[in-house]
Amino acid sequence: MSKGYEDLQKEEWKKVKFIAYHSLIGPHREPKSLPKSFDDFLKLFEPKKVKKADSVSRQKLLEQYKAFQNVTK
Repeated sequence: MSKGYEDLQKEEWKKVKFIAYHSLIGPHREPKSLPKSFDDFLKLFEPKKVKKADSVSRQKLLEQYKAFQNVTK
């Protein structure tokens, strides 16, 4: 995709996000269930932070997966 098209899509997303956020924060909602800020609401274009599993956790997961595969055969 071209850079211009992506920029237009981001601007459209910001408009939709603005409308959705302000329709959500009406007085009929429980204040504790609302997002803390507009920036925290519906993040789409920001990269997600992913933590990789350490080797011990990965090994346990593989063992459980193999055990599951043996049970389902």
